[in-house]
Amino acid sequence: MEIKAEKCRVVMLVYPLQGHINPMLQLANILYSKGISIIIAYPSDFNPLNPSNHPEFTYLPLKAADVCGLEITNVVDGVGGIIGFTAVLNKIYKEPFEKSVQELMENDNENEGKRGKIRCIIYDVFMYFAQSVADQFKIPGISLRTSCAATILGITATHNPGCNLPVHVPIECLLQVPELQALELDNIAKHLKKTIPKLSYEIKAEITTAFNKSTAIIVNTVGFLEWAAINKAQEYFKASIYPIGPFHKYAENPTNSNSVLKEDTGCIAWLNQHPPRSVLYVSFGSLASMSEKDLLETALGLAQSNQPFLWVVRPRMILGGRDWAEILPSDVIEKINEMGLVVGWAPQRQVLGHSSIGGFWTHCGWNSTIEGICEGLPMICRPFFGDQFWNVKYISKVWKIGMELEGEIERENVERIVREVMVGEEGGEMRKRALELKDEVELCYKEGGTTYTYINQLVDLITSF
Repeated sequence: MEIKAEKCRVVMLVYPLQGHINPMLQLANILYSKGISIIIAYPSDFNPLNPSNHPEFTYLPLKAADVCGLEITNVVDGVGGIIGFTAVLNKIYKEPFEKSVQELMENDNENEGKRGKIRCIIYDVFMYFAQSVADQFKIPGISLRTSCAATILGITATHNPGCNLPVHVPIECLLQVPELQALELDNIAKHLKKTIPKLSYEIKAEITTAFNKSTAIIVNTVGFLEWAAINKAQEYFKASIYPIGPFHKYAENPTNSNSVLKEDTGCIAWLNQHPPRSVLYVSFGSLASMSEKDLLETALGLAQSNQPFLWVVRPRMILGGRDWAEILPSDVIEKINEMGLVVGWAPQRQVLGHSSIGGFWTHCGWNSTIEGICEGLPMICRPFFGDQFWNVKYISKVWKIGMELEGEIERENVERIVREVMVGEEGGEMRKRALELKDEVELCYKEGGTTYTYINQLVDLITSF
């Protein structure tokens, strides 16, 4: 379906962390490819966007009157850091966003007939205040969940029927679904209750409220990967759920990067020197941190595996702030230089799609998870926080395309699991299943596939407002 861009505009509100920026801009690309005009609203105080990366969009930078001493580096402290960051963002950006939307609508009224009206606000659900702004201006609000669909259940599930959540999803009901049993939602809920601050319950209620008031819920997932979670979530929310992933495969060139960190593209030339499926790619994402001890054990395990590896050790990834080369002994660095390459940040989608990559050691962030699936890669899983605990269960227990590195990081276990995934029999079986998933995903975003169909249904909905 194609429509005239000037006759249909949407405002899309970004949550300013790397793992959220990418899918929102990819979604914007999808809608733009369908003829919808895009206005990108974003907090300009944190990870500001570069309009030159997507000059086809209109940009609406939001400036807070007071950032309350908040710094992006605060977020690296796992779930607690993200929760505090999210709470402050929703406090300080509501007013500037509200003002900007009002100005847009007043401008629309003055230029009636020359441009299309604002049809809806699409917002990352972590910027949940946007739903109340949409309600205020009587504009449909559409929430985006950048993680797996199962996390919609995880956020709203509770043991307590008398809770203050507007939607109560009993964990006991979820445990009756075989696929959801494998996700161990009950154990994850108990773990999070012990490890996250009380503030998280307030945010949980706000996010659930936003989902409940949304006109639609978009998820960057593929239907067949999560039908059990999607169908169960649909039982509790009146808004239709649109699983229109993988966003990045539908409308984004892998060389067109939205990265907030400088990418080392020289690693591609290094990969070109290696045979097919011979290199392990190791990346723990843009937020996870590790101790100096874990860094050393990881380095020794990788070196002892005798498997080539490309390892991303980004700035400030190591607790204490020291550089990896300052921590590792000279003989370990020498071995690393023989077998592998360490970079500060990599063009991940180009790397994962490179013929030399044979496995992916990941923190199990959802973007990384779905990108790995799209390239048919077996995975080593080491979750750190949040939705990563859901994703690792999908990878290892539901789809069975990876194995989890559990317990303390020790060089012997690292060496063992790397060898198994890259050249072992079990790794070969996981690779076979991963390639089957890749083929099935590709069918979904082609004409007649589920993603293709849901995208057109979403466009029909937006243009009907």
